[in-house]
Amino acid sequence: MNYNSGDIVRVFYPYLPKVKDTSGNSAGKVRYGLVINAGSNQTVALPILAITLDCQHKIRQLF
Repeated sequence: MNYNSGDIVRVFYPYLPKVKDTSGNSAGKVRYGLVINAGSNQTVALPILAITLDCQHKIRQLF
């Protein structure tokens, strides 16, 4: 399958970083990504964040 820059694709992002994941059993979460580079036999996709109107939605702490 060929992807072009600007395509919206389904991608898997892991629950835990590979360094911390010792089980290797989790396939990851299915999310959508935006393809930004689809050349030289490589494809890079940026994750698309969920947008919600729910006031009770908790934002994950990054640091």
